[in-house]
This record gives sequence, C-alpha cells and structure tokens, in this order.
Amino acid sequence: ASGAVMAIMVFMAAYAPHTEVRILRWNLKLWHIVAFFVVWDLVKFPTSGNAGGLLVHFGGALFGYFYARQLLKGKDIGSWFESFMDGVANIFKTRKAKPFKKVHRNKTTQSQSQRSKEKVGKSDHQKRIDAILDKIGKSGYESLSKAEKDFLFKAGKND
Repeated sequence: ASGAVMAIMVFMAAYAPHTEVRILRWNLKLWHIVAFFVVWDLVKFPTSGNAGGLLVHFGGALFGYFYARQLLKGKDIGSWFESFMDGVANIFKTRKAKPFKKVHRNKTTQSQSQRSKEKVGKSDHQKRIDAILDKIGKSGYESLSKAEKDFLFKAGKND
C-alpha cells in the first residue's frame, strides 16, 4: 500500500507541481513535499532493514511520474484498466426485466372449409399480383393497363 501512496504523491507532484499545500503557517509547493519523501527514502535505503519496502516506494514513484507525464502528453495509459473494471462492474448490474410478449389471437373461429377457401382465394390473388409484377419487371410500369394498375393499388392498400 505504501508504494501506491508514493505513486499517487509523485503523480500529483508531476501533474501539478506548483500546487501549494499549507502546513501550519507555511505554504509549501507540492513537489517540495514529495521530493523530501523521495530523498528521505534514498537516504534510508543503504541502512534500512526494509530494502524491499523502499524498492516498492521507488517503483511507485517511477510509475506515478511516468503516468503523469503520459497524461500531460494526452495519453491515458490506465484507460484499459478503467474499461476492464467497467466490464466487471457491468456483470453485477441489475437489468430491468423485459415485459412478456403479448400474443393476440383471433376470437372468431372458422371452419376448416372456410380457411381452405380463403387460402385458395389468396393464392389466386397472389398469382395475379405476381403476374403484374413480372410484367413490370419486363416492360415497366407504364406498360400496365388501367385495370392492372388499379388492382395493384388496391392490393397494396389491403396488405
């Protein structure tokens, strides 16, 4: 955790170095405070019994500085991590349940013979429409007679 704190401190000092922090009666620039802690770690390094911890501090400081410099250039090197965490968070988001689809049925029942007559009638009707459309495809709309145009217009309205 201390390496992450050092990374954040160095990031802030590199990103906004002239920001002032008031400590007791004095206004100190942020980079002076951070430089003090980094130099302190450098001085303690040879005699410290916790060399691993100090190396983590230096790694955090390097990462914080590098991140701030890249961000000032317009490159957000942490955007992939933000996208990854958004994806993880989306897994746990609750979604609104979609409403059931309604099925509408015709309440009037027809006999089998009535249904078969309609199918035959529809198929003759469809055959005539297909013939007119074939004629349009071969010789154009202008070649249709007035009756064919009227039939096609009415068929389009009904469907």
